[in-house]
Amino acid sequence: MDRRRFIVTGSAVAGTLALPVKSFAMSEVSKGLTKATDSSRLPADRLTSLGIQAPLKQVTAPGGHDVSFPLKMRIARQYRQKIYVWFETEPVIRVYDLTGNEQSPVSLPASMGVVKDFALDSQDNIFILDAGQHQITWLSPQGDILAYIGGFGMDLAEQLNGPASLTLDSKDHLHVLNAGSRTIKVYKNNGVFLFEYGQSRWGKQRKLLSLDGSETISASGGMMKDSRWHFSPSGQMQ
Repeated sequence: MDRRRFIVTGSAVAGTLALPVKSFAMSEVSKGLTKATDSSRLPADRLTSLGIQAPLKQVTAPGGHDVSFPLKMRIARQYRQKIYVWFETEPVIRVYDLTGNEQSPVSLPASMGVVKDFALDSQDNIFILDAGQHQITWLSPQGDILAYIGGFGMDLAEQLNGPASLTLDSKDHLHVLNAGSRTIKVYKNNGVFLFEYGQSRWGKQRKLLSLDGSETISASGGMMKDSRWHFSPSGQMQ
């Protein structure tokens, strides 16, 4: 056996996903997640407060002994009454309720590599940005590929060149932060291109990193990664 190979054992994963008995305090934390907010992204400490633990990956070391370590949470977002989490290298998006109990995961296509970002529409369709790709993969709630949105290019408005992040607004329009054009490109959730916005609002030195929001679209970035620009879903700066 190639001892450099990374493997995940069923027992290791199951062990780490065992959740403690919910306390009153944890219930109060879960109530906070239901409050009206225009941010879908959740920090790692919010997951910890709900008792959501990272799965373990087991590595066979050169000396022949096994070493386990927790996977890093890369993306966590809340949509309605569920929390969706992608842990590094996993071929699934894990799903939890608002008290931290795990639901059925969404299996990712075998062709999917590293997930750079994902977002959901009102019908629980999942839109995934695969690292290194210049298109968005549209999945059904069960994880089946429905279509691809975008595609590499710089000549046509609907093409993407360096997509970095995405979010969906309250009308299920997909907003994609495109580094190549330094704009946010907007599509219907069936892939039809609508318009783009934002370029004139950013200086040359400002690095754009992430999108969030539905009623208000917020772009984060800047040299210190602490700047934020707010737009209406139609692209007007607020």
